[in-house]
Amino acid sequence: MIYLLPVSHDVQFNFHHLSGELKRYLLELITEKEIDIICEEANEEVWRLSSIPLQVSADCSIDYIPCEPSKGEGEKLGILPANWQEVFAEDLAKEIVKTGLSLNALKNLDKKFAKSNAIREGFWLKKIQPHKQRNVIFILGIGHLSSNPKGAKLSKGFDKLLEANGFQVEVLSTQFVNPKFLV
Repeated sequence: MIYLLPVSHDVQFNFHHLSGELKRYLLELITEKEIDIICEEANEEVWRLSSIPLQVSADCSIDYIPCEPSKGEGEKLGILPANWQEVFAEDLAKEIVKTGLSLNALKNLDKKFAKSNAIREGFWLKKIQPHKQRNVIFILGIGHLSSNPKGAKLSKGFDKLLEANGFQVEVLSTQFVNPKFLV
């Protein structure tokens, strides 16, 4: 079984007052759901950001898998660069100059990000595929769910991709989503 826990990344990386609550919640889930592995939308390059899931896996001596491609892997896969925020701002400015501030300008950028997120989610799937028979909790941004009650939607849904690949999926609470940062 894979349990998806949607969060805001500021909570995930200990930059928000809810981070302590996230840690307590993960500790409860490990016991309650008999979790064998913690996975997260992160890579080794962001471990220095004080990842709560990494801390919990170490505290509980359970396996930890960072599922996000490294910068080098991402570039090889054609994923948006690490400075995607700058790229987004630059591309948005170009679209505005070209077409004016319009819904089409934003839709064109959404297509670019959707393609990148589909590649990333496929990468995540490959990382956890060998663990299909284990109890896994996967911490990810809420925008990667097919049904996002908080608004932002970055993909068709990692939950749907998992189900299509034979995983049993349960989406957990959205209580760790900071409404200011919905990705």
